[in-house]
Amino acid sequence: MSYKNRKYEIDEKYQRTVLENLKITDFDHNYALFVHPEPPMQDVLMLLQYDPALKEEDVINYKDYGLTERLSLTKIPEEMANYVSTEENKVEIPRSPLNSTEVDITEPLTPQEWKLWFDIVVATKGHGYLQILPVGYRSSHAFSANLIHIVPKKTRDWGNFESPLDQMISIREQFYKKENKRLFDEGQSKKEREAKSSKFSVTDEDKELQEKLQKEEEERNEHIYKFSKENIFKLPEFDFPHYVCILDSKPSENSLMTDFQKICEELDLENIPSIGITVLLNEKWMFVSTLSQPYMQMENNLDLFIEPFSYAGILNIHTKEKSWPQTAGIDVMDSIKPYLPCKAYSEALPSQLPEKEPPVEEEDEYDEPEGEGENKEGEGEGEKENETKDLSKA
Repeated sequence: MSYKNRKYEIDEKYQRTVLENLKITDFDHNYALFVHPEPPMQDVLMLLQYDPALKEEDVINYKDYGLTERLSLTKIPEEMANYVSTEENKVEIPRSPLNSTEVDITEPLTPQEWKLWFDIVVATKGHGYLQILPVGYRSSHAFSANLIHIVPKKTRDWGNFESPLDQMISIREQFYKKENKRLFDEGQSKKEREAKSSKFSVTDEDKELQEKLQKEEEERNEHIYKFSKENIFKLPEFDFPHYVCILDSKPSENSLMTDFQKICEELDLENIPSIGITVLLNEKWMFVSTLSQPYMQMENNLDLFIEPFSYAGILNIHTKEKSWPQTAGIDVMDSIKPYLPCKAYSEALPSQLPEKEPPVEEEDEYDEPEGEGENKEGEGEGEKENETKDLSKA
């Protein structure tokens, strides 16, 4: 299979139809905004690039690459790099990186896609989200992975509802702004003190102590300096890899791309290209989190990943209906595994198997000689006590 076929050609069974009347508007390079045909929540929109050759009279056939297993990036030899680049540039219309079985998580969108997505989010006053699954996984349902989504603000249905993620980011941003002001004021006061103390001689020990304290303070306030310099920070409420970037008031194509690259660098995505990501976007900030594994597997072996908008506080999680003994709080496999007559299991986990007690040898009955009855009787009582103890252990 050629590099081009491996990356772009997928089976026809992964094509999905979208009715023409669901289209809201067209954009350049065959991009279009649609009403989601299978929305995970009410009034979700989707932005996609379709192939005009697959368009019929009232239907658009869309190659849903999210339904195919994501493949690892092909390593192109150096002597072939120029040829591959030339072949890629022969395409008249720039191809979206999402329309591929090999998605580079450090460059999931083109600069034009970032700007188009942002403009739609601003126009709808809502949020956008994008999810790319880890290598080796595919989406459990259509129009989900490898697809840009927009959730418009629902003033009529939700009133003045504000997602918890918006509130957490807003609170954290205000905290960093106050901390920046505090550090600036402390820096000014420190300069004044140093100017006054410069008139007096300072010992080498005092200098070393001051340098040590200065270094400790810089390490302690490193996250504040990072926000001041790059406008990115983490949320203390989330204990998984993620970053938030505060956007410019009027970001450009390149600035949105740059903001995403800053987060990529902090998450070290370049060195873990097989992992998945979730991106949330609104007019003020960009949120990026890593995605490593599904939270559940269905009976048909389909893997379920957490919905992207769950990070904003709206959870949509599937559950399996339990039956006995799970309803009684018993994990049946954990309780019976050590006792299964399975040779492979016995060899794999010999330490977890029950220890077998040695067989008890039965003594032959005989007549007790006279004069030894008392001793034997005492011994018999001891044996009975031992038997009772052994039974209690069993």
